[in-house]
Amino acid sequence: MGVLLASGLIVGESLFGVLTAGVIVATRDDAPFAMIPAGTAWPAMAAGIVGFAALTFGLYRWTQGRAAKV
Repeated sequence: MGVLLASGLIVGESLFGVLTAGVIVATRDDAPFAMIPAGTAWPAMAAGIVGFAALTFGLYRWTQGRAAKV
């Protein structure tokens, strides 16, 4: 089952790469999926770090709670 899942992930990533290349060629833009301008990435980076820390802390606390019940 694991080999089947891994194969599916590899093929899915390959198909997404082909789709992305097609969009890049069709739009003639090197970053067609960019959400924010190139020079203003620091607020998103800070929000990502805060979100990652909050998610890590929350999952750690949830795991501690589940482990205490065992």
